Amino acid sequence: MKGDGAGEIMLTSGASGRVTALFSVQVLKSFVMLVNAFILLLFFPFRGRKNEKVVRVPSGIVTWKSSVNAGVGVVDHEVALRRALAIRKVTDGGEVSRREYSLFVTPRGETMFTQSWTPKKVKTRALVVLLHGLNEHRYDEFAKQLNEHGYKVYGMDWVGHGGSDGLHAYVNSLDDAVTDAKAFIRHVLTENSGLPCFCFGHSTGGAIILKAALDPKIEKSVAGVVLTSPAVGVQPSHPIFLILAPVLSLLLPKFQLSAANKKGTPVSRDPAALIAKYSDPLVFTGSIRVRTGYEILRITSFLQRNARKLKVPFFVLHGTADTVTDPDATFKLYQEAPSEDKSIRLLPGCLHDLLFEPEREEIKKDIIDWLNSRVSVIFATPDAGVSSETGVWAMQDFYSLRKEVEAASLRVKEIRDSAGLEQLGEELAKLETATASDSFWDDRTSAQQTLLALTDVKDKLNLLKEFQSQIDDAETIVNLTEEMEATDTALLEEAATIVKELNKALDKFELSQLLSGPYDKEGAVINITAGAGGTDAQDWADMLLRMYVRWGERQRYKTRVVEKSMGEEAGIKSATIELEGRYAFGYLSGEKGTHRIVRQSPFNAKGLRQTSFSGVEVMPLLPEDSLNVEIPEEDLQIGFSRAGGSGGQNVNKVETAVRITHIPTGVTVRCTGTAFSPCFREFHMFYQLYYFAGQNKRV
Repeated sequence: MKGDGAGEIMLTSGASGRVTALFSVQVLKSFVMLVNAFILLLFFPFRGRKNEKVVRVPSGIVTWKSSVNAGVGVVDHEVALRRALAIRKVTDGGEVSRREYSLFVTPRGETMFTQSWTPKKVKTRALVVLLHGLNEHRYDEFAKQLNEHGYKVYGMDWVGHGGSDGLHAYVNSLDDAVTDAKAFIRHVLTENSGLPCFCFGHSTGGAIILKAALDPKIEKSVAGVVLTSPAVGVQPSHPIFLILAPVLSLLLPKFQLSAANKKGTPVSRDPAALIAKYSDPLVFTGSIRVRTGYEILRITSFLQRNARKLKVPFFVLHGTADTVTDPDATFKLYQEAPSEDKSIRLLPGCLHDLLFEPEREEIKKDIIDWLNSRVSVIFATPDAGVSSETGVWAMQDFYSLRKEVEAASLRVKEIRDSAGLEQLGEELAKLETATASDSFWDDRTSAQQTLLALTDVKDKLNLLKEFQSQIDDAETIVNLTEEMEATDTALLEEAATIVKELNKALDKFELSQLLSGPYDKEGAVINITAGAGGTDAQDWADMLLRMYVRWGERQRYKTRVVEKSMGEEAGIKSATIELEGRYAFGYLSGEKGTHRIVRQSPFNAKGLRQTSFSGVEVMPLLPEDSLNVEIPEEDLQIGFSRAGGSGGQNVNKVETAVRITHIPTGVTVRCTGTAFSPCFREFHMFYQLYYFAGQNKRV
């Protein structure tokens, strides 16, 4: 805007439209570009702002500052003037708020001007620390709106801004601003023990908050972060400034480089809001200082490199038409951050200063709603006497639970859709009709198969209904928790248990759906044989035997060892296990093969490392009437053996082992350990049959 006799004044905000890109480390990569840059500097007009306005204030309210470096008392007139103006602006907060100011001394020894807005009519239930953007000084209206919802608000003018120390709009290092912000957050938490604390940052202030939140101590202390148009990605008006910035920041750090600005960069679509904003003499409207611009480039580069470390809950808003900071960089931050509670809203057509846009009331409502939903689910309230850090972690645990419930709900929906509930219902009706037929039991084999199919369909439908019932219960608890002022811990524990058990059941169901082989639903027979390795191999075979038996028992299968041949010193030579239960063969079929163990042998006197092998065969446990295999008696060679050795009433008298060999294929089944009888022979011939079927049908 121009006035009579006045120079041009740019309307700026946040990162001020001056720079908006990643820091380039290739400072001296192109010698030609560097030479051209210095040629440009020779012809560049070294000038400051024209016709600067002078604001006069009574000397009585000017704050004096003692300069540590000088060692004598001096007056920093520029800072004193700004601080006096800042103090004058701290007026009564009206009926809603009590507005106060204070001076906060940072660990670096600098004095920061801070304000607080305390609710008058409602009880304080949480804290919000505000951090403004580059070259601005405001948020009184927003702070009062937060007061109406029970939030006590703190604001700090970071270095070089408002009433704080430092040359106006000059930032020697944004790391100093980050350090000051962390110290101020800790100070606020100390003053308000037991209350959860949220942080709000706009533009460069958002970048400062983000870098502070990467500190594990701050991450544990804050309940969440709200960001508007954060300076995660910026772009200068000309690429040459990416190369010049590191050099000029050392040579001319305080120089105001007007050519670096994007002149006329719009930051809001509301002219009245802009006029009101830039009528404030504490809002810097001059050209960006070289070191300040370079520091913005550095912090944006840092945030992009460390986005995957951001775990604090956050809500980020960005206008898609913003030409000051990059909305695409903000969206990338949202995608890469591993935070379990993160939200983003990209606002079509909105510019940089979201709280000064025509849609600002809607935007503020979204922010307050996000804060309210987080505060309402904190386990411990201030009255419970629990520390803010404990409450924050409790809340983060709740949001982890909510994410798990949402993920489980999605899994249940996908499983129910893929299962085809309508088709299952039709199949169930068809099978029930078949079982009601008068001729159903005429074919006993077919009837048994129909009953098995009916059982499978009923079990599947019941599981799907149970999944939906469990997820409905968990979602109900989560929704109730978000609406309640005080959280019922027992309810949340119940929801967590439901989700945990549901996920286990879903995993098992999904695996069972993959087991679609012809015998996967049947029981299993496991045959273990010690291989190369001597006593170590036999010991290894015994370990496998114990492992499979215990696994079967945990799966609640009917498990029994059918045959076991003991080793001479330790372990077993062979063993056969029978597991009766649904999908036993499907689960165990992948165990077939040679199992190897490499260990320091307990049976080797020298303690050498030993490699041992054991073979595992897995076959389906099929009903006898389901085997459609006929083996001529003459193709079988059946032999028996008697126990040997000294003593015992059965030694050399009773046949205690059987060996059946299929002559054409050489397949052999051997069983020992049970006294022989006619039924014993039939029993082992039966095992030979399904083994033969497995070998020839490639089960």
